[in-house]
Amino acid sequence: MLWHPESTKNAIAISKTGSFAAAFDAGSFGTGIYLSFDYTVSWEKSSAPDLIWIGIACSASGNHVYAVTCEQNSPAQLFVSRDFGKTWNKVEFTHTESSFKAIVSSESGAIVTIFGGSTIYSSKDFGNPWSSYVSPYD
Repeated sequence: MLWHPESTKNAIAISKTGSFAAAFDAGSFGTGIYLSFDYTVSWEKSSAPDLIWIGIACSASGNHVYAVTCEQNSPAQLFVSRDFGKTWNKVEFTHTESSFKAIVSSESGAIVTIFGGSTIYSSKDFGNPWSSYVSPYD
C-alpha cells in the first residue's frame, strides 16, 4: 500500500525548512515510513520495517528521525535514523510500556522524549542513555 498524503490517519515529521518530511499511515500495519526530500511533492518508501507506527519526530535538519511503534503482545519499540530516514536501527533501552503515546525531538535531535502513559522517557544524547520519570498523568 502506498502512503497517501490525504489519509486522515497520517503522522508526519517535517524539517525546519520543510524540504524533508517523514510520514506514515498511523495504526495501519505494513505501510512503512515514507520520505520526501522535495517539500512533500514526491514520496519514497524508507527501509524502516513494516510495523504499526504510532509516532514520529525529527530534528530541525531532518537528519535525525525517531519513530515509535507498538506491536500486539510485545513491548513498544523505538527506531532511529541518523541519515534522513534512509537506514533505521532499533534503539534498545529498558522500559515496560506496551505502547508509546507521543514522541518529540529537540531542534538538534540530541534531546528525545517519549511519553509512555505512566512513564516519560528522555535522552539528552541522541537516544543513549535514557532516563525515566513518573508521568504527571499517572
